[in-house]
Order: sequence, then C-alpha cells, then structure tokens
Amino acid sequence: MTSLCASSAHHNTGRRVTTTSRANSNGCRRRVVSSSRADADASRTDDEDKNERRKRGLETKKDSSRRAFVACSGCAFCFAASFSEAARAFPKLLDLNDETVEDVNYVLDHRNQRTDKVFAKAMTTMAGYESVIEERKTELFTRAFSNRTGKVDVVELGAGTWPNAKYYDMVASTTNFGVSVDVYGVDPNEYMTPYALENFEKVKSDKVKYEPLRGVSENLPFEDGSVDVAVVSLVLCSVEDQLASLKEVKRVLKPKTGKFIFVEHVLSQTNDSLRRQQEALTPMQIKAADGCRLNRKTGEVIKKVFGSENVDYEYFDLDGFWVIGSQIAGIASV
Repeated sequence: MTSLCASSAHHNTGRRVTTTSRANSNGCRRRVVSSSRADADASRTDDEDKNERRKRGLETKKDSSRRAFVACSGCAFCFAASFSEAARAFPKLLDLNDETVEDVNYVLDHRNQRTDKVFAKAMTTMAGYESVIEERKTELFTRAFSNRTGKVDVVELGAGTWPNAKYYDMVASTTNFGVSVDVYGVDPNEYMTPYALENFEKVKSDKVKYEPLRGVSENLPFEDGSVDVAVVSLVLCSVEDQLASLKEVKRVLKPKTGKFIFVEHVLSQTNDSLRRQQEALTPMQIKAADGCRLNRKTGEVIKKVFGSENVDYEYFDLDGFWVIGSQIAGIASV
C-alpha cells in the first residue's frame, strides 16, 4: 500500500542502478531520468543489444536539449505538448551519461506493465488514508513553504497519482505565501501519469505547474543545490536503495534553505505483535505492492543522511490501517 516509489522496479530485474556522481567534462554530475529504449531484434546477441541500447542513449542526448528531455510516455505527452516553452520555469535538467542511461532504461523497460497498470488504479482508492493524514500534511507543507517568495522549485519522488496536488494549490493560493510552485513529479510507473494529470486539473491556482518525469530516485537529473523543496509520501518503503535515494534528495536541495517533507509508514515502534506481522509479511508485500517493505526504519536512515539535528519528525499510529498504520511525518533541513 504505497503511492509507488521513484525506484521500485529493481526487485523484479535483479539489476541495480548505479549512483555514480563523478563530474563529466562540463562539470555536470551524472544523473538521469530515462526515456524508453527501442525494442531490440530478437535475433541480436547480448553484446549487440547492449551496444544498441547505449547507442540509442547517446542519440537521445544529441536529439534533446536538457530542458526538453522528459521521460514520460503515453498520456504524459498530452500534458507535455507545450513542454519546451513551459519547462523554462523548471529546474535545469542535467545532460545524460550513457552508462547510467543504459542502467535506468533497463530498470524501466523491465517493469511489469500489467502490474503497473493495476497498481496505478489501486492507488486511486487511497482517499480514506489521505483524509486521515490531511491535517499532518497541511501542517508540513505550511512549515516547508513559509517565508518563501517568488518561484519555488519542487521535486516529488514517487508522485504517483499525485494526491498531494491540493497542498501545492493551498500554498500558492494563500496570500500569506505569495509564491508560484513548479513541481517535477518523478515516478517509474507510466500508468500513474493520467491519474496525476487528473489531479492537476483540479488545482485552481494558475501559480502551480506540474511536469511528470519517468525515472528513479537513485539518479535524479537535477543539479546540486537546485531544488527548494523535495517531497515523498509513502514512497521510501519501496525504493530499492533507500540510502542512495535520500543522498540524492539531499544533493539536489539548496543549501541552508532546502526542505524535505516526508510522510512514510515504518516498522512499528509501539506494538510487538504488529512488528512481528510486518516482518513476516514483508516478502509477500514486496511482490504484491511494487517493492513495498513493511519493516523499514526509515526515520533512522533520514537522520543518518541529514543529521539528527536537522530532522524534525513524529512517530504515530493510525487506527484502521493495520500494517501501514505505524508512520512517521516530518521535515528534514539541509
């Protein structure tokens, strides 16, 4: 029961995404959101297939500007019809590294489309949870966006069906804020995009922009210190490499002013019986819910990355939500 991680497909492929961060000749760090790879001819050898994938990754770099590169598919392009113009307002995307393109393409191309489609539909049924958590999310967004003016650049990992749209609408519509909000919604599941765009249509403020990107959390295509706010909501349970994903979040946030909003289910801290159930059910949950782990101690990892002194969160139990009822919510600062 998760809104889908920004890097969840790995457990089905057995192949890990590298998180290399060495600078290239232009000084850009090697991070990527990937576009789809053309289908390889069945008769090609593995080496030929590899070379073809790498070649196509390079061709993508040549044929696309940094700002025009959007790893969406299907209905995502309905929104992106005027992307080249609208994207000028968004954080700059980095050039792609062909090796990383290959790895991320492999992950995205080996996702189970049938499962993705079913899971995306299932995530539209989370209204009950969103209602219960609304007060906490409102408080977190209010805190993270306070004292900001002008344009606020946001990256939401595992944006999924984008149930958080109304909170961006809130901060952009409230006169006390006076901000415009540009949101990149990163998600590996392309079937989430139509639902996300439906929620975008419900946003009343013309100060909110949303751009879907198909990608993974371990390789974000944003420059160091270029993002004002990062957001996750029921996402870090599913990412393949939680530590790498959180390091990426910290890397892209602006020093001193960057904020990281998180709302996550975790291993119970108050109920021994529930904790045993979460441990026992995690293997099944991984398969049934796109990599979701019920037994993660996410708060500890967040403190490890950001430093305990820079993390403010609460642990709480939600009645009626069983194995995902043990949760944390808070804000980490850079």
